Amino acid sequence: LLLKDLNTDKLNLENYLDQFEETVQKNEFKVYAEEKLKNSFNTKFNIFNQSNHDIKKAERALKNITRQLENLDTTSLNILTKGEYCKLKKQLDYNNLKLRGYEAHYNHKVGSDKELNFFKKEIETLNGLNKIILSQMEKIKSDYSTPEMKNKKIRIEKSISAKMLKEKELQESILLDRKITVEILRKTLFKHSSDCFESYMSNLKEDSVKIDLKASKLFSIHNYFKEMKYEDIERLALNILSKGRYFKAMKEYGVLDKKRIELQIEKDSYSKLSQKLFNLGTFSRINKDLKNINDSILKLEKEFKEIQTSIGDEKLHEEISRINRLRDTIASKYSKQSNTLKEKSQLNEFFIKETNRLKRELENENISNRFSKTSLKTSYIDLRGKILGNYLVNFEIEKKKRKNIDFEI
Repeated sequence: LLLKDLNTDKLNLENYLDQFEETVQKNEFKVYAEEKLKNSFNTKFNIFNQSNHDIKKAERALKNITRQLENLDTTSLNILTKGEYCKLKKQLDYNNLKLRGYEAHYNHKVGSDKELNFFKKEIETLNGLNKIILSQMEKIKSDYSTPEMKNKKIRIEKSISAKMLKEKELQESILLDRKITVEILRKTLFKHSSDCFESYMSNLKEDSVKIDLKASKLFSIHNYFKEMKYEDIERLALNILSKGRYFKAMKEYGVLDKKRIELQIEKDSYSKLSQKLFNLGTFSRINKDLKNINDSILKLEKEFKEIQTSIGDEKLHEEISRINRLRDTIASKYSKQSNTLKEKSQLNEFFIKETNRLKRELENENISNRFSKTSLKTSYIDLRGKILGNYLVNFEIEKKKRKNIDFEI
């Protein structure tokens, strides 16, 4: 309301500035935090740092809007096809990524003969799929190139453009709003002692350690799936196709092989003639046990071959390919979770950086006069038109966004 008055009564600007600053300082934290936390140093500092972070986000959003405005053709085709166009494009990009990896291994002969054969088949399959996808994408473009559909496409592009420009105005308003919030809080935080800063920093660093630990665990799980060797995937495929018999046989094989080694070591200890004669009964038992174990191992090895023969190369390849895709999905899931935690950690690091920066500034300069009527006049005159033109219209949306932000670190 004060800003609205400023539009119609510029002559009384000086009279309003003191009242306006006081009103903003009094009500600013009610928007961001609960009343009982209004005077908390940590809350103020979290708002200060979060506002700085929001400034960076708004700047990135503005860059993204520019990119979207430059890529209206793809966006409109995606809307017209109810998401099918971008779905095809996303699949094409994924296929090309896998293709580059397989081609790098195959062309440089990295891997066993089985792996190279697998890579060769996957390259052929992916190239075939890409031809189909490109054909479908070209058909979509052709279908929407007729005069009637072209006009419809243009109308959609104009609608998207209008929305993007409105979002651009909103982000610009948020950007200016946060900059003023930061300036107001700088003046408030200037009054606090260095102990408050140190305590705040200590809490941030402690939280960062916990977050990094969780992120590290998730990243380890991601790496486990991402770095599975071809042999591991092949064995898993054999086990699935044999309905669990392959792993069961492997376990039996491991137990028998361990026992065989133990018996062989025991047998070697009786290798001398005098010991052999003295322990003839034991020696005979060891030989008998070894024979039984070796026979069982041979049966298992035969079973391994029978399992592979009964499944066949083609069926095995299909299952390996399926598991490989599933592995990528699982690895991606844990990677996203890890990245989410990394973002939280980066936010904490940003807060720490901003806190240190402000602390240095407060130690090196006196900012008590930073909020002079002249500086406020410039800031609010710059902001006034954008706020009245757009920001207040979207205030309820922005208020909901703010309520969803948890400023307590």
